[in-house]
Amino acid sequence: MTKTIFNLNDKLSIGNYLVQNKIIQSIAQIRKIEKAGDGNMNFAVRIKTTGGSFILKQSRPYVEKYPQIPAPEHRVSMESRFYRLVSRSPGIVNHMPRIVHSDSDQDVLILQDLGELSSFEQIYSGYKMTRKEVDQLIDWL
Repeated sequence: MTKTIFNLNDKLSIGNYLVQNKIIQSIAQIRKIEKAGDGNMNFAVRIKTTGGSFILKQSRPYVEKYPQIPAPEHRVSMESRFYRLVSRSPGIVNHMPRIVHSDSDQDVLILQDLGELSSFEQIYSGYKMTRKEVDQLIDWL
């Protein structure tokens, strides 16, 4: 099977993939495809549909942000395994996205969209976490 390499502006390829894998019924359900944050390693988009939204990730044989740097091509398969393992833990499962679809042939992982959340990168430039944020982080850890 030939791997389809998705890109942000190719609604048709992404839509066909989603229809073929029964994620959506019709390409017409797609309202918007946008970058899902500042991902470095994988192609990651938020797909907004008439029925909600989800995150599609695809790993490539290189680092998404720096294509000249090679990376393990099948890394989303490992990420999928991680999500499956943590889904068995009652204390963690409520803090992690649910797997919607996983495809090792296309190196695709589709996850529940938890919304536009902060990555907390700002803590490296002096941001002070609130007590509530620290408590939530400790609870998750």
